Amino acid sequence: GTSSLAPLEALFTANPITLATVGDSLNLTIVFKDTVSIFNAGTASTLNIGLYNSGGVAPNIGAQLNGTAYTAGGGSQNWNGYVARIVGSGNSSIFTRAPQTLNGTTSQNQDLLFNAASGTSAYNSPSGTTVATSGGTLTGGLTQGNTYTLSYTITLSAAGTLTIGNNLYSGGVVDANNLLMAQTGTTSSSPVTTYDGLAFGWRFVNTTSAGSSVDVNSISVSDNIAAVPEPSAFALAGLGLAGLALFRRSRG
Repeated sequence: GTSSLAPLEALFTANPITLATVGDSLNLTIVFKDTVSIFNAGTASTLNIGLYNSGGVAPNIGAQLNGTAYTAGGGSQNWNGYVARIVGSGNSSIFTRAPQTLNGTTSQNQDLLFNAASGTSAYNSPSGTTVATSGGTLTGGLTQGNTYTLSYTITLSAAGTLTIGNNLYSGGVVDANNLLMAQTGTTSSSPVTTYDGLAFGWRFVNTTSAGSSVDVNSISVSDNIAAVPEPSAFALAGLGLAGLALFRRSRG
């Protein structure tokens, strides 16, 4: 079969957000239109979203994410955070993305979304550890031409504990009446509590070399923390980000 990986990575603020008080939360909402078949039900296709602590280092811009030989580090190599993955078959999952060891032969150390035990197009040094696998089943896939909303939230739910939720809605707003899938996981293992980076992307799996694409209508990040009486927000229109959107294809 053939699979294509399409990641977008970006910094969303120059002033990182820290979840310091129980109840503090950070939300990433992405509204997109499935313009050309990005997600097939019953396959290994995935829809991925993540939030990270970049350490103040912006993603590499250029061909470093194409899965071919890349011998340098930097960029998103040491970003540290969490990824939620909706899958076309089986249960969805939430997992960690830890700083990566420089491979020296591929660009795996630059990947933020596609965790794997091995393979040249996903990070695996180290691989992610599971935060949640129960629940989160999406039936029917996505419909080409329709608009969807991903809402991804990380909350400091107790001292040293994070609760991570990933919801997918049909339509262009968060609306409980249009909820397609919801998944929640909790972790207290060396929790990441500071964030300034995001990623979004998909893996489209097909038996032929078919294209896939989305129109990103909006990307917004909002925090609700004790030090700020009203939630602050960072709106990033389209792809005008301090990062990049890249497309790559691997055949297997």
